[in-house]
Amino acid sequence: MPLGVLAAQNEPLTNFTCSLIGTYLAFARTKDSADGRLPSLAERYADRNDYVNRIRVAARAAQAQGFLLPEDAAVIVNAAAAVTIFDQKAPDGPPR
Repeated sequence: MPLGVLAAQNEPLTNFTCSLIGTYLAFARTKDSADGRLPSLAERYADRNDYVNRIRVAARAAQAQGFLLPEDAAVIVNAAAAVTIFDQKAPDGPPR
């Protein structure tokens, strides 16, 4: 390359398409509404505090293993604390 000519940076890939395909199976909220295949949310977690504490423990473990940065673990725990599913009694179905 001649002197005085700067090399251009590689352009970002703008035509790359990535699609994720999957399915969604919502947990039942109560034991009475569970179909027997999976435990309901009420069976999994005693309350919001139990849920948040379990998320906190899992996030700290992932951080200790090098899978999460401390600031990312904090975001995950804060998001868990903001979940409203324990505040409401709603019919079963996917979240809206």
